[in-house]
Amino acid sequence: PPPHTHTLCSPTPLDTERLDVEALGAQALLVGLDEVLALVLAVERDALVARALRLRTRAANLLLRLGAACRRRRRRRRRPSGEIRPSWERTSRSRVATPRRCLPRP
Repeated sequence: PPPHTHTLCSPTPLDTERLDVEALGAQALLVGLDEVLALVLAVERDALVARALRLRTRAANLLLRLGAACRRRRRRRRRPSGEIRPSWERTSRSRVATPRRCLPRP
């Protein structure tokens, strides 16, 4: 074909300059993440609707469990000065907990 006419199968000279595989790699990753995020958001939206209507579905129950886990994590992070609670305090249900210590034998 003459140099200025293009067929459907032959790329134009400008198209070959634009198609850089390395540059498109990051965009392909973003498209993949968008597809996953779209699926997650759709499931979450359906779970919120089912939860609002008081329907017991697995997605709504999963959302409740995930929400409870996030709330627990936030409570742990709110400790003043970032101190880490000892294990005996984490497992105790009372607010004032005493550590379990073994007394020496006489």
